[in-house]
Amino acid sequence: MTPGLSLFSNSSGRSIAPLLGALTDRIGRRPVYAAGVVASVPLALFFFHIVGTKDAASIIAIVTAGMLCHAAMYAAQGAFIVEQFTPKLRYTGASIAYTFGSLAAGAAFAPLIMGTILKLTAGTGGISVYIVTALGVTALCLRLARPLANKPENN
Repeated sequence: MTPGLSLFSNSSGRSIAPLLGALTDRIGRRPVYAAGVVASVPLALFFFHIVGTKDAASIIAIVTAGMLCHAAMYAAQGAFIVEQFTPKLRYTGASIAYTFGSLAAGAAFAPLIMGTILKLTAGTGGISVYIVTALGVTALCLRLARPLANKPENN
């Protein structure tokens, strides 16, 4: 990935994250988070194909779209996780959730899992399936998470 592409894509995600955070305050954390999850599914399915075309404009578009989807999830995630706990347990609960969530499926093992899938299947289709499965687990957790009191999404 060229430095310019990385800079453009990251700038797009970082620029919109505060706006998406404000949107979570208006319409709720769950809808914004869910929108990021749902919009990520087609990106996961088509990402490697588009990168394989080596068309710069297409690659910039899909990487930027991915960063925008990530921004939607990330903008909602912090408040969403914290609000799952009572004020008395909030700091500890959020800390444990972040720590074990990252260990279970996040940055700790995802690259190793994807590298193993690539080695075993000699293709990127399995990685796309892995990502879509992870998005499915995220959607299920969003659905099963406790309702948040006094939030727009509960009205």
